[in-house]
Amino acid sequence: PGVPPARRVHVVGAGVMGGDIAAWCALKGMTVTLQDQDMARIAPALKRAAALYARRLKDPRLARAAFDRLIPDPAGDGVPLADVVIEAISEQPEAKRALYRALEPRMRADALLATNTSSLPLETLRAGLARPAQLVGIHFFNPVAKMPLVEVVHADGDDGAAVDKPVEGSPAR
Repeated sequence: PGVPPARRVHVVGAGVMGGDIAAWCALKGMTVTLQDQDMARIAPALKRAAALYARRLKDPRLARAAFDRLIPDPAGDGVPLADVVIEAISEQPEAKRALYRALEPRMRADALLATNTSSLPLETLRAGLARPAQLVGIHFFNPVAKMPLVEVVHADGDDGAAVDKPVEGSPAR
């Protein structure tokens, strides 16, 4: 049994990593909302996603369906609906913790908060969270579409079921 796989994902940060993580999740059938400061920052990620879908899916209808599952969301309206919220912003601990403080109260109680960081310890990033065990590390490798590998980062105080959840929708599956 375990944890049900994520169906709705919210990604914060539409840079190359965040945008490509969002695109990959939509390719795999999830509904994805992609948040950044404005549409100008989200647009390049959408362009890369459209190219990925055309290349991978061949059938224009399937490519369009995948593209329709990737929803630009500058206001972050997808946060309360998401099974998993993935943060892919700059590697600055204070910026990440500030973002988590804004996201956590808007998230469902059972939703997972994930960081794509590969350089910052989870223990540092969990400081100040009401539900610190729900922050997990999901390290996607770059480029996301060519490296079907995800590293799930463990730390002291992890919720065992929470750590299993991100693996369900990973590129390797």
